[in-house]
Amino acid sequence: MKSVKKYFPLITIILLYLVLVITLGCYKQYFYEDEVLSYTSANSQSGMYIHPDVLKWYDSSLVKNAVTAVPGHTFDFGNTLKNSFSDNHPPLYTLLIHLNSSFFPGRFSKWFGLSVNIAAGMIILILLYFLSLELFDNKFIPALAVTFSYAVSI
Repeated sequence: MKSVKKYFPLITIILLYLVLVITLGCYKQYFYEDEVLSYTSANSQSGMYIHPDVLKWYDSSLVKNAVTAVPGHTFDFGNTLKNSFSDNHPPLYTLLIHLNSSFFPGRFSKWFGLSVNIAAGMIILILLYFLSLELFDNKFIPALAVTFSYAVSI
């Protein structure tokens, strides 16, 4: 019980962070190009980029198959790694998006990527708190102030 009291302010900051990012995530209605490319890199069986003929009509399955883990190719991390060779980012993020997408084959959700971001944010808050404690000679208030400032800076 003593350790819960000791970390109660940090837990409170993390809960505040969760409320903020989940609320903002609920209002997210559109995707930037790099976000679509992350889903495509994670799930597409035909490479990272969609190259349709601009003079031809395509149905939505072209994009849907590029951004979702299609049945039969769930948990196909080799394909995700192959797609990441044409990207300049480390593949961990797209591997985690593919993992999330694989649990829901053929479905697309903004939460597959946002959940990775949220989990990383919580880890960063915890690490930042303990790093701040070290930098401020175990002074509790400055460490919490740094962590709180980062948590609400989204």
